[in-house]
Amino acid sequence: MNFFTQINFLLKKKEKIYFLFLISGLFLIVLIDVFSFSLIIPAFDLIILDKSPKFLSIDFSILERFSYFQENFKKKFIVMFISFFIIKNFLIIYFELVFLNFFKKINIRISVDLFKNYLNQDYILFLKTSSENILQKVTQDVEKFTLFCVSLIHLLIDFLFLVGISILLINVNVYFFLICLITFAFFILIYSSFFNKRIKVWSTTYRNAFGKSQNFVIEGLKAFKDLIIYNQKEIYINNFKKNRFLESHSSMRITFLSHIQKYWLEIVGIFVLLIILFYLINVNYSLLEVVPILTLFTAILFRLLTSLSRLLANFGLIKFHFASADSLVQEFKKYNNYKNELTFDKDFIFNSKIEAKNINFSYNVEIHSIFKNISFKVNKGDFVGILGPNGSGKTTLINLISGFLKPTEGNIVIDDKYELFKNRNIWFDQIACVQQNIFLWDTSIKNNIILSQISDDLVKFNYIKNLLNLDYYFSNFPEKLDTIIGADGIKISGGQKQIISIARALYKEAQVLIFDEPTASLDQDKIELIKNVVINLKGKKTIFMITHHKDYFYKYFDLVIDLNKQKSK
Repeated sequence: MNFFTQINFLLKKKEKIYFLFLISGLFLIVLIDVFSFSLIIPAFDLIILDKSPKFLSIDFSILERFSYFQENFKKKFIVMFISFFIIKNFLIIYFELVFLNFFKKINIRISVDLFKNYLNQDYILFLKTSSENILQKVTQDVEKFTLFCVSLIHLLIDFLFLVGISILLINVNVYFFLICLITFAFFILIYSSFFNKRIKVWSTTYRNAFGKSQNFVIEGLKAFKDLIIYNQKEIYINNFKKNRFLESHSSMRITFLSHIQKYWLEIVGIFVLLIILFYLINVNYSLLEVVPILTLFTAILFRLLTSLSRLLANFGLIKFHFASADSLVQEFKKYNNYKNELTFDKDFIFNSKIEAKNINFSYNVEIHSIFKNISFKVNKGDFVGILGPNGSGKTTLINLISGFLKPTEGNIVIDDKYELFKNRNIWFDQIACVQQNIFLWDTSIKNNIILSQISDDLVKFNYIKNLLNLDYYFSNFPEKLDTIIGADGIKISGGQKQIISIARALYKEAQVLIFDEPTASLDQDKIELIKNVVINLKGKKTIFMITHHKDYFYKYFDLVIDLNKQKSK
């Protein structure tokens, strides 16, 4: 995939139109830039030699026809000459700011879209993707794509400038142009052939090492206690150090390469200038002929070195960031393929029953199924118990009922006509889950219950608070339910986390409640409380529950799905 194909794929329609508009502006900028250099010889003729300002077929003395230039033509021409250069440079600076602002917005939009895609992706894909990899793509790869685009624009600007200057030089003196072309082409070819492959290798090394370094930091913080207890700190630190070295070493090489380019080109520039001087001396040009041409070539050479240096640097950066841009394209293609599979029934609604028909499931088709031919029928308002030993697939079955997973074979159907997995995005709005491992945000207990729901219903919250006796369970905190609990609830106990999870599920007022071991971390009085709450909801909500405390709930179950026996009863 080439550079422009990547940009075309990742930009939206309006962004492409604006991008093309900016590209068209490049031609005007380059044209003005090249024209500014064509003013050097007439300015030299007028100021130094006191001759009529001419260049190629243009006679600038025609300006004297205008009333403004009829007096003090030389001074006013000088003012015009300087003003043109100043305006040109301010125009280039403004154009640069417009481009950078455009790509800043692209950066934000792609990051948000990519993050949204990850949150909307298939659950199986989610399980296969590490959070560190997602973090790298959403932040670093998007940032590198922006730099990739900026480098590509700068490359195009410098390339167009070189084409324009080449046309100008051909018209001034074709031999000088050939000297410049052959000399620069020869040295750049040597430079590129030596460094191109190395840049690609350094880029890949940097990207891989950066991802691993991030991974070690995140895993190390998560495994803080284990690293200390099992004496793994030094191993982890050494692995992190090794990858940081590879990352920094590759980055340093790329940076060093971009810095030495200008010195390399300065040597080439001096070499070109000496050749031109040698040529002028040998063909017996007069001093009056040599000085203006040499002045033009010196000015062009000065700018040419800057442009060539930037061109080589940007070409290296494009190669360096190409892998990140390509990675983003592949991620969006992956999600687009998944999105194309998403369909739903517009009239979907859960009115009467949920039925599983001979469902099998396996996370990998090459591995045997977790369970086979499970069938059950659940009426609206039923209280369903899911039993079985560890590893029998209870949580997997819950994920199938929730709509996160699709049966490998068979189907789960709502009201005899709606396929659950097909309509999962609607189904998610109708369910609430109490999971074994609840995620908690670094905010208050109250905010972790209501989340960011717009309808912050205090009446409903107070009802849940009283129903679960929340003030009592969090009485050890001075600020009660306004207590900030830290990242992932680090300041509260496992039982308190479970209570928050149950309160969160009840606050949603979903039709279907799914409990995955809701009493696992609770003591006796809390288990009694949850039992009474759940029994109270029986008949009002459809409830699925995995539990090891079946003595508390068994007699209340309307249906038991016993995975140990691979059938429902």
